Amino acid sequence: MDITFEEAFLGVEKEVIITRNETCEKCHGTGAKPGTNPIKCPECHGTGQVTQIQNTILGQVQTTRTCGNCHGTGEVITEVCDNCKGKGNIRKQPKIKVKIPAGIDDNQTVVLRGEGDPGSKGGPKGDLYITLRIKKHSIYTRKGNNVLCDIPVTITQATLGAEIEIPMVDGSKETYKIPEGTQTGTKFTIRNKGFKYVNSNNEGDFIFTVQVQTPKRLTKEQRDLLVELAKTMNEQPPVKKKGIFG
Repeated sequence: MDITFEEAFLGVEKEVIITRNETCEKCHGTGAKPGTNPIKCPECHGTGQVTQIQNTILGQVQTTRTCGNCHGTGEVITEVCDNCKGKGNIRKQPKIKVKIPAGIDDNQTVVLRGEGDPGSKGGPKGDLYITLRIKKHSIYTRKGNNVLCDIPVTITQATLGAEIEIPMVDGSKETYKIPEGTQTGTKFTIRNKGFKYVNSNNEGDFIFTVQVQTPKRLTKEQRDLLVELAKTMNEQPPVKKKGIFG
């Protein structure tokens, strides 16, 4: 089943249509016509196996094989059910509701007990396994239970420091104050705002990386202000001094 990044983060209830065998409601899984019952196989006497003895030059050899008359069931149906044609089950496509827990990861599996095929001869139903595929997001990525994303800021915000709004996966916004002199590529962490751990109250973190945006178009006033700023600063970037080992 494909789900979105947000659905994996918050948890969701989905509906899926599956194809499975279901016990025939007319014969209740016996395969026999209503009002009749399977009888003991006359060839294997209900054992499901037939024993043969052959005489060879080395003496008698005994072999056991599956009964061909009842196919190992020990019973034969004399009058088959019209609904299931003697199979005891019929193919259906039911709609199943699936509760996907918050924090589920890509390729993890949700197990629904008792939603699989019915067991033979009235045995209990098997289970339904649903493997989740999480669609990629245009903004967020996931690493473990942490959420990662890039946040653009202006040169003035990075230089002077600023309070910026960070969009969270659940649609809310967090206000975060970045310090003055923040460099592009700097990472900041908002604790306990990542994915939940399945079957736990613990949560991962939200980690965002600042990307300083350089303006491509400036008004004359903006350009004049930057020129005046440049005059007051050493525009040559500092050169790191080499150590004694080069």
